[in-house]
Amino acid sequence: MSATKPYTITVGSKSQAEVDADLDMEGPGFIVGFEDILLDPGETLSMTIAPNGRELSFTASADGETPTVFITVGTSRKEPSYDFTIGGIKLAAGNTVTVKLDLEHQKLFFKDNDPDRDPYDVTVSRVNPDGTQNYYETDDLEMPGKADNYEMDFSKWDGKGDMCFEDDEQGNGFDDEQCTK
Repeated sequence: MSATKPYTITVGSKSQAEVDADLDMEGPGFIVGFEDILLDPGETLSMTIAPNGRELSFTASADGETPTVFITVGTSRKEPSYDFTIGGIKLAAGNTVTVKLDLEHQKLFFKDNDPDRDPYDVTVSRVNPDGTQNYYETDDLEMPGKADNYEMDFSKWDGKGDMCFEDDEQGNGFDDEQCTK
C-alpha cells in the first residue's frame, strides 16, 4: 500500500556546535531533499516530503538561512529528466517555504509565508533523451508584489534563453498575468 499523506521529518541537534546536514529521499523516478540544513545547538527543524516527491516544505524554528530545496525527476528514457533547486532565502522563525512540481503541466511553484520579501536563487538542469544537457540559473529572483508566491513555466523553455516566471499572488497560475523573464 502506498502512502498518501506527506512524510513529516523533524531533525534536531544535541551538539554543542552548529551542524550542517543534508536530507534526501528517493523513490521511483525521483530524488528530493534539502541541502545545507544548518542546525544550531538545541534547535529543531521540520520538513515535509510528499510520497511522490512532487512537493516539499521546510519550516524554520529560528531566524536565518533556509536550506536549498531540490527536486530531481526522470520519468522515462523518452522524456527529459530535470533537476530543480530553490535556495537563497531566509525565513523568520515559524515560517515555511514550499516547493511543488507539476510535471504534467511543466510548472514549478515555490512560495513562503514570511512577510519579508526575499530573493530566490533558482537553477534548472535538464538532460534530454539524446544525452544533451541544458542549464538555467538566476540569482536574486524578486518580482514586484505583496507575497513570495512564484510560478515557473518551463514548458516552452528552449534550453538556452530565459525561463518564464510569474508572481502568482492569487495562486491561479499564468492565465491572468504577464510572464516575467
